Amino acid sequence: MKKYVILILFLVVNFASSQNKKTYYYDSKGNQLTEDDFYANRFVNDELTKQFFHFENDTSYISIFYPSKKRGKLKQSQLDSLKVYLNSISSTVNTFNKYLLIHYRSGNFPYEERKTENTWEGFKKYYWKKLKKKRNPNQFWVYKDEDNIKFLNKGGLDWIQDKYKVIGEFFFPFQIPHGGFLVIKSDGHYICSYNEYNFDMVWDVFEELETK
Repeated sequence: MKKYVILILFLVVNFASSQNKKTYYYDSKGNQLTEDDFYANRFVNDELTKQFFHFENDTSYISIFYPSKKRGKLKQSQLDSLKVYLNSISSTVNTFNKYLLIHYRSGNFPYEERKTENTWEGFKKYYWKKLKKKRNPNQFWVYKDEDNIKFLNKGGLDWIQDKYKVIGEFFFPFQIPHGGFLVIKSDGHYICSYNEYNFDMVWDVFEELETK
């Protein structure tokens, strides 16, 4: 009986402490925000400009903003350097077309890694056929480090490591679940899309860049 009393007290104390946990809010650069500032201005002209993930640690709840997309333009020297880098980490030497498509995997932190991964069979069989015909990009599958590739070598995709963190530090500086993808046009215009994505989202980015 005594053991059960102790167990109940333990559960009550832990439940009470969980109810007293504070929530802290941060932007993508680690600056602390108020709750009102955090939830304000997520949309601009009906476009979602910021996303967030929410997780719990031993003492608090944490909510962190990160952008939905990042748009920019590379200088020609930067684009040339990126192409040299991609060839240096790839198993083949590429002749580059009008577009670059980079799928970037940065892991699931702060969430646990999944036990299985999407093998992108649908992408290879269907969507890639359309994309190759319409835009014909050079496509790369890049991962951050060895901890992020446990399940990704399945499905016949040639995943390569961002050995010197060039792509991660320049395009994916936010430690968010899953990573995202990047499309770069030959004139240097690029769009990064962060977090999980589907085939239509990739196509939409190509469509947007085509108008630039």
